[in-house]
Amino acid sequence: TLDNWRQAHADAAYSAAQELRDLQQTATEQQWPERAKEINEQYETLKTRLWPATSDGAVQAAVRDFIQAEARKHGVEIQRTNLRSIAPPRGSQHSSVRIELQGTYQPLTWQRFIAALEDHRPALIIESERIDRSIPQRPRYQLSITAWYQLPAPREPSNES
Repeated sequence: TLDNWRQAHADAAYSAAQELRDLQQTATEQQWPERAKEINEQYETLKTRLWPATSDGAVQAAVRDFIQAEARKHGVEIQRTNLRSIAPPRGSQHSSVRIELQGTYQPLTWQRFIAALEDHRPALIIESERIDRSIPQRPRYQLSITAWYQLPAPREPSNES
């Protein structure tokens, strides 16, 4: 109807005017060098959370080996492991590895294991954790973890003759 069309266009005009006001106010800001420095510092801090990478396979191996070592250290039994690389989102330079673990749940060792994973740098992000107690004598866990990394930029061929 005409009222719906008018309301939709009024909403669009209001949004455009709001965006223009925001841009005008942003243009008058005098603190851009300070903000740029703060953002660069934050970026450097975030880079410490990325796993070092020379290849997808190297990151997969490093993440798998670290998690398995921590599981052994804390007495967590891993009965099944599924590991895969996730393609980077469009326009991103960062990829991720997802590892899914299953095994027998033991309360005290489990909490220590999870704490060790959460405290580790480079970061391991626990996406999901599920404890299945449907069989009380043998509770089971399922854990999904993501590790982010950035592959080095490909080298350009040298033109040395």
